[in-house]
Amino acid sequence: SDDIEMDTLTIVRMVLMPVVGSAVKQINWEEGNRLTMLRAAFIGVQLLQLIIYGLIYMHINSSKDTREIRVPIPKPKRTPGGPTTEASNVQKYDMGQLMGLFNSAIMGMGFTLFLHFKFGFIPPLVLGIVMSPLQIWGQKLFQLHILRKAEVPGQTTRPFPVPPNMLSMLMGGGQEEAPRPAAPAAPAADAHPRSD
Repeated sequence: SDDIEMDTLTIVRMVLMPVVGSAVKQINWEEGNRLTMLRAAFIGVQLLQLIIYGLIYMHINSSKDTREIRVPIPKPKRTPGGPTTEASNVQKYDMGQLMGLFNSAIMGMGFTLFLHFKFGFIPPLVLGIVMSPLQIWGQKLFQLHILRKAEVPGQTTRPFPVPPNMLSMLMGGGQEEAPRPAAPAAPAADAHPRSD
């Protein structure tokens, strides 16, 4: 199922990170044109990621999915005692999610290149090559707009659930608990204590 697939991708990423980091140290990157090829591969993977986001952008625009949904209001924008959700639609929500992924990709690529050319770090390049395709495959927008998978309740229905925090998972925690429906009101008979 899709939830098992997502969990598997998370586990694979957690296992690959230390394995790749250890393997990088065993390679002499100064030999021949290995470093040049590594840089080219990193840039190629990042450009492919941006192209995929461009395809998702075009599909969101062409689908014109205006189904109404309720989305959470960011905590800094909430007013005390006010609503925690606001009205939106699928197209607007997906576009906002895509812009977040695009900005994260640009910032991640820039930061990785900064670490490499400023300090000579090589592991971030290799991790970017290996992890980026896994991250794209596990993204809900990719599943819905590129693979054209059907929505799965609790997994790819909007608004998307908060992804699990990898550090919390390692420490024995899990995904942030979603808000629960308010408990039903107590019966009127129990609401007022009896007077003796």
